[in-house]
Amino acid sequence: MVQLTDLAGTTDVQPITAWLQNAAGPLSSLVRCLSLTAAVLGMWRVGCDLGWTRDFFVASGVWSHWQVWMALAAALNVVAGLILRAAQRIQTH
Repeated sequence: MVQLTDLAGTTDVQPITAWLQNAAGPLSSLVRCLSLTAAVLGMWRVGCDLGWTRDFFVASGVWSHWQVWMALAAALNVVAGLILRAAQRIQTH
C-alpha cells in the first residue's frame, strides 16, 4: 500500500484528503463539460459528413473523424465518474 508522507516524515494525510474531496466536484464538472464539448464536436462532424452543416474546422487527420470525438466524449465521461467515485471512497474511509 502506498503511504503519503510529508517532508518531516509524518503520515498525516488529512489535509490531502480534504483537498481531494473539495476539488473532486469542480474537477468532475470540468471534465463533464469537456466531455459534452467533445460530443458536440462529434455531432458537428456527423452533420458535416451528412451534408447538414458547413465545413468542420479540422479537415484532415485523426481529429477529423467523428468516431474519435465520440470516443473522447465517452472516455471523459467515464473519467468524471471515476473522479467522483474516488472522492466518495476517500470520504468513507
